[in-house]
Amino acid sequence: MNERSGNVAEDGVNEFEMIPDRFSVLPHVTQDTKSNEWSGRNTFDRKNLHDVSCWNPYKEVIDTIGKTLREFDEDDCIPCYGFGDTLTQDHSVFSFASDSGLPFEQILTRYCQLVPHIKMAGPTSFAPIVHQAISIVNSTGTYHILVIIADGQMTRSVDTPSHLLSKNEQETVDAICLASHFPLSIVMVGVGDGPWDAMLYFDNHLRDRRFDNFQFVDFHKITSECNTPGKRQTQFALRALMEIPEQYRAIVRLGYTRKGSNNYGRDIPFVMVYPPPDTQADLSPFQLGEKHSERLSAPSAPSLVDANSQWEAENVTSQVTSTTSDELASLQDQLLCCICEERRKNIVFQCGHETCEVCADQLHECPNCREKIQIRIKRFIIKHSVVRFAPKETERSCKRITLLRFSNRVFPSASLSQ
Repeated sequence: MNERSGNVAEDGVNEFEMIPDRFSVLPHVTQDTKSNEWSGRNTFDRKNLHDVSCWNPYKEVIDTIGKTLREFDEDDCIPCYGFGDTLTQDHSVFSFASDSGLPFEQILTRYCQLVPHIKMAGPTSFAPIVHQAISIVNSTGTYHILVIIADGQMTRSVDTPSHLLSKNEQETVDAICLASHFPLSIVMVGVGDGPWDAMLYFDNHLRDRRFDNFQFVDFHKITSECNTPGKRQTQFALRALMEIPEQYRAIVRLGYTRKGSNNYGRDIPFVMVYPPPDTQADLSPFQLGEKHSERLSAPSAPSLVDANSQWEAENVTSQVTSTTSDELASLQDQLLCCICEERRKNIVFQCGHETCEVCADQLHECPNCREKIQIRIKRFIIKHSVVRFAPKETERSCKRITLLRFSNRVFPSASLSQ
C-alpha cells in the first residue's frame, strides 16, 4: 500500500502513518497449535511444521532472525515464549526458560528440547503474547521487537459472519492497537500454507493505531524464490526487518523513548506466564524415534530427509550472518544521508554526491569530495525502507532495547507424531 492516512495531533505528530510494504504481498514467540500438524501439507512436504528431526521452518526463522538481531542486543538475554498448547490455549503463555531469558545461541537448542514435550491444541489467539510483550516494554521503558512465528490460524467459529471478526481475532486486533501506544515493533512471520488473510488485515487495515507497528512476512513466499540457503536467509532477514527503521523513527517522534518505565498511561491485561514444560518427563514411543517425523499421510513415493540441504543450511550460517549485515549496511549507505545518518538522501550536487535536504542547506562543500557546491538538485524519492535501527545519537540506547522476543504459536508434543 502506498496510502497514508491518519489524524494530526495537537503537537503536530502524525498519529498514524501506514508504512507501505516494499514488496508485494509479503509473521519470535513460537506457536504450538494443532494447526501446525496440517499447515505444512504444501510448503513443508506434508510434514508437521514442528518436526525437529529436520531443518523445519521454525528452526530456520529462529536461526536467521536471531543472528541478524544479535548485534543490536547488549545483554544477550532474550525472553522467549510459546503459546497455543493444551495448557496455555488462547489465554496465557509459557516461558522457554525458568529465569529472565536465554542467550541467542541457546534459543534454537531450547526450542528443540521443548517441542517433544508440548501438546498442540486450540483455541488460538495472539493477544496474550502481545500483552506479555507490552508488559515487558512497560516495565523497562525501552524499545523492543516482538517476533512471532506462527502458521497464522486463529480460532474462528463457522457461525461467525464473513464480514465480522471472531472473538480471538478481535482480541488480537485490540492487543495490536494497544501495543501502538508503547515502543514496540511486531514482526509476524507466517510459516506453512496459510491462509494469511487475517495477517494481511492486521498489517494493512488497522487504523486505530498511533503508528504502523505490525509487519507480516510470508516465509515460504520469500524463501521459495531463492535457490541457495544463503540467499534464502539473507532475503528473509531483509524483508522481515525492512519496516523496523521507520517504526523506530515513529516511536521517537511520538516521544515513547522518553517516557520511562511504567509511565505510558495504559492499562495492560494480565497474562499468566507458566514455567517451561518438564523436559525430563517420560515420552511415549509415539513421541520418539522415526514416528516423530512421520508424514501426516502416506506419500506416493518414498522420501528421505534432505541431509545435504540441512548440512548446507547449517554450514552457511556464519557467512549468512555477515552477508545480511553487509547488505543492511549497504542499503543504509545507499539511502541515508552520510552526515546525519537519519534522513534519506534527496539532494544531488553537481559532483554526483548526495545528502538530505536539511544537511544540504548548511553545506558549502561536498562532504565526500570537498568540491564547492554550485548546484543542488532535489530528486524524487521512491518509497524505500531505510535500514537503520535508530538515529546515530540514540544508537546506544537502541542497541539495548532491540531485544528479540519469541512470540508465536506454541509447539507440538504428543501430537507431533500423529
